[in-house]
Amino acid sequence: MNVRYAAEVMNTEKESMDQNQTIYKNDTSTKLLTTGVTSSEIDPNGKTQHELGAKLDAGKPAVFRGLLDYFPRGCTAVAEVSTLGAKKYAWKGWEHVPDGINRYGDALARHLLAECTEGLYDNGPKGIGVLHAAQVAWNSLARLELIIREQEKKK
Repeated sequence: MNVRYAAEVMNTEKESMDQNQTIYKNDTSTKLLTTGVTSSEIDPNGKTQHELGAKLDAGKPAVFRGLLDYFPRGCTAVAEVSTLGAKKYAWKGWEHVPDGINRYGDALARHLLAECTEGLYDNGPKGIGVLHAAQVAWNSLARLELIIREQEKKK
């Protein structure tokens, strides 16, 4: 953070703490005045970068609270599918499957259908004994990851 910007923030804090918090909560692209650099990292409680207790994580995904803490059993079930898949194939081998986006889409649809016709668990002749829903989730995540990576390459 540059000095001119820090001074402006301190003046705002003196005027009104509520106004400062509103500025920080709504300003996700803070312009640094002397350098022209844009920073999207801000503290959700309005603290300046070097102030004690500052954590520049406003607007960042809450990975623990928003995924792991929400869905611990589901994440464990998906990790089990990953582990069993890695034993059957190879760790991270899924990343190299040709036409993976479509093939993982097909696989997740097959598991949805299998759940409807065979029951909750994949206990068929080629089954691995886990919930079809866990395999649907794994295939969805694999497909999503490949889609996101493809989009990032286009940028």
